Amino acid sequence: MTRTLLIIICLFCGIKTTFSQKNTDNEKAPIVLNLTADPDSICPSNFVTISGTVTGGDGGPYSIYNDVNELIILPYSFYPDYTGNFNFEARDSSGNVGSTLIRIVVHNLPPNAFWVDIYIGCQPLTVNFTEIYPDNGQTYFWEFGDDSTSTEKNPGHTFIFDGAYDIWLTVTSIYGCSTVCCIQDFITVYKKPITEFDYEFLNEYTVNFTNLSQYSVENHWDFGDGDSSNLFSDIHTYADSVCLYPVTLISYSEMGCTDTLMAEVPIPQPYGPGPIIFVHYNQLIIDYYTENSYNVQIYNNNGHMVAGYENLNRYNELELPELFDGIYTVKLSNNDIVETKKVLIVK
Repeated sequence: MTRTLLIIICLFCGIKTTFSQKNTDNEKAPIVLNLTADPDSICPSNFVTISGTVTGGDGGPYSIYNDVNELIILPYSFYPDYTGNFNFEARDSSGNVGSTLIRIVVHNLPPNAFWVDIYIGCQPLTVNFTEIYPDNGQTYFWEFGDDSTSTEKNPGHTFIFDGAYDIWLTVTSIYGCSTVCCIQDFITVYKKPITEFDYEFLNEYTVNFTNLSQYSVENHWDFGDGDSSNLFSDIHTYADSVCLYPVTLISYSEMGCTDTLMAEVPIPQPYGPGPIIFVHYNQLIIDYYTENSYNVQIYNNNGHMVAGYENLNRYNELELPELFDGIYTVKLSNNDIVETKKVLIVK
């Protein structure tokens, strides 16, 4: 506000004095900085975008500064690394300043660690996993490296195939923040040997056992009569008696894994007059030297016929029906000649 003193000198009227007032400055409105954060709650390493408007002051243009006094342009994105109030200022060319505080919450990452009860073994290997931190509403996602997953906190998993497996665990908090833990080649599964064998009779008491196992470096035979062998394949002679012997082969891999197979080997009755009859796997073996064809009937202990075959010649391998384990009577009839033998059938 200025005042002008106006003096008018009148030669004839004397002296007259007049004052007037003039407003030369504009009243300036304060700067209003209206900002928002999207989002205002984040996980570590996520960004926030600041946007909004500026009004007041001398009407702009305005310069906007962040909390470390860097000039920014809206919308403005940055990565807060702590929870707090972030100050932003707007300035105009007349030196007017307006500021505002934006509160941003940065949530903590959930803890993530686990242990197992076993991490190395033979296939199939069952492993129990335990996540060691308290459950405060987190979710869990396990990846076992064999295309299998689990959402349990403490799952169990069986690894079917041999190999080394990477284990991944993702833990997500109630705020959606996640941590990932990966241990490469954590679970090691060794290949298990595959035990298999076959046998053939060299004579009525001597059996040739052929080992067909895979991935084995050691083997152990138990011939079912108290005798055993550590040879890969072996020939064994049984006592002169009719019996069904449980033969067991155990195979050992290089890493100590084992597999076991047991099969019952029938030792037929001694050769002599009449037919030779015995059971091998699910077949009834009959060797009957006769000039004519013959018929066969099989009876159970109750005297009921459970199977029959007609018009057979010399040597036959007959497929047996589904029968219960036990002793059966085999009746061979050739015209007026009838031969009977008892056999033990075990599936």
